[in-house]
Amino acid sequence: MGSVFKKSTTRRIPPTAEPFVKNSEQMVRWRVRGKLRTASLSPCGTKIITRSATYFAKFRDADGSLVTRSTRCRDEQTARQKLAQWERRVELKRAGCITANEEATGFHQSVPLPDHFAAFENHQKAKGVNRVYHRNTMSALRRVANDCRFDTLASVTTSPFERWLIERETEGMSARTRNGFREAWIVFANWCIETGRMTANPPGRLPKANTRTDRRKERRALTEAELMQLLEIARTRSLTAKLVKNRGDRQGEANLSPA
Repeated sequence: MGSVFKKSTTRRIPPTAEPFVKNSEQMVRWRVRGKLRTASLSPCGTKIITRSATYFAKFRDADGSLVTRSTRCRDEQTARQKLAQWERRVELKRAGCITANEEATGFHQSVPLPDHFAAFENHQKAKGVNRVYHRNTMSALRRVANDCRFDTLASVTTSPFERWLIERETEGMSARTRNGFREAWIVFANWCIETGRMTANPPGRLPKANTRTDRRKERRALTEAELMQLLEIARTRSLTAKLVKNRGDRQGEANLSPA
């Protein structure tokens, strides 16, 4: 039978802390930005004992090993429900109903999405992905997650993302830009599948926007006048560059001297 608890750590006593006794226990109190804080003293009396804000769960895995895992829950009852879910998965794994990989995937489904983004970001950096492409990809992931309220991998579904794309089209976002958001999520979901975090790619089921029917800038051939102007600029540009100072206090002035 598993249990939930808050992790205890020790740290130095704050300089402004005052000692007091509560229920025969030695404690200290101090203020941080006007808010009163209290903590118990360690047995040696030189440090304070602080507890984690969220609960941790401790249980036995299918192979008998002891597992300690953060529930990310501040409420004890909610933390116990999370523990019960994990213990249920352990029982299914022992019975052969699910594999170890399926059990791991189930665990990843409830991990906060920012944690997966951080791991994916590290993966992209390790691969040496172009910095601009990497920045645009992460920006697209975070914007869609925020607008669609995706907080875990389990919440990433096709319908909210599809509605989001339709709304952006109504607002005038180009097909090429919308495809960029779709592509970023497909790449992320594929990585999640490769690392055992997901078993399917919901964004991949979304249709690609037709860029041919949504061209913002039509390509055309240069007119004869435009071509002549381009050739004239190309012919005189080298001479102009030689006659203009490119550095110093006279930058941009003609580089001429009297005969």
